[in-house]
Amino acid sequence: PVCFGIRPEHISLSVNCKEMNTVTGALSIIENMGSEKYLYFTVNNKEFIAKVNDQSITTADIGKNLYFNLDTSFCHIFDFYTEENITNYL
Repeated sequence: PVCFGIRPEHISLSVNCKEMNTVTGALSIIENMGSEKYLYFTVNNKEFIAKVNDQSITTADIGKNLYFNLDTSFCHIFDFYTEENITNYL
């Protein structure tokens, strides 16, 4: 088994689900950080965080399903048991 890892700055909002590497996630928390926001969302009961500059997302969007694009060129794969980063071995 493996674990998938990606940093919040490599997850962005997407306009539709037809884009490659896009997932649909239920928005649960918005953390305002000045000019940026951290969007907490869940996909298949797993929590992810996206770091975005989009100011149009508001608390009215909490609970809605939004589309998120994962920049997989920055993803990491870890061995589930040892937690070793095995990305370069794949």
